Amino acid sequence: MDNQKNRDPQLRISLVIVDLVGPVEITERLREFGLRPGVPLFYFGRTGFGGAHLLQAGNAWLALRESEFQCLKM
Repeated sequence: MDNQKNRDPQLRISLVIVDLVGPVEITERLREFGLRPGVPLFYFGRTGFGGAHLLQAGNAWLALRESEFQCLKM
């Protein structure tokens, strides 16, 4: 089953990355994922029990840890 068909587009928030700040090892990894200033993304919230933050950037779906998500300035 296609997970995208099960996602309600009304529940997403449209954002644009302004900057990446924080430890170099984390910001480098985020850049490798394609997350850079100016990149638009959709935020869908967190997974169950306060888990990962679910994002969509282009065709890529990402689940970021709290420490990774805090490095994104939007």
